[in-house]
Amino acid sequence: MRMLEEARGGNKEKSYKMLIVRSDLLEVSFEHIVDKDPALLRGDLLLQFKHEEATGPGVLREWFFLSLYLQDLDKMLDGSGTAISVDDWKAHTNYNYTKKMIIKYLCFGR
Repeated sequence: MRMLEEARGGNKEKSYKMLIVRSDLLEVSFEHIVDKDPALLRGDLLLQFKHEEATGPGVLREWFFLSLYLQDLDKMLDGSGTAISVDDWKAHTNYNYTKKMIIKYLCFGR
């Protein structure tokens, strides 16, 4: 416990409060901490989601894991459960039609 107090730099009494909007989690979180003194952020971090009553360490833990989840692009795109099939991709991508449309547009206008 003493090491924790030393890591906080004697900032045991102070806490920093954040009100977070779930729909803008990363943006609002960044706005809260970007210009703050690092010594202030070493104290207790009290977090609350807007329009929710819950507070405490569980909310802080949820915020932390939501932030990690948003940074994992693979999870955001529903994972890599299926491999990408180049043949399937080519079958659904008609470049010849696109080339014809570009030539038609450049030569004859709309």
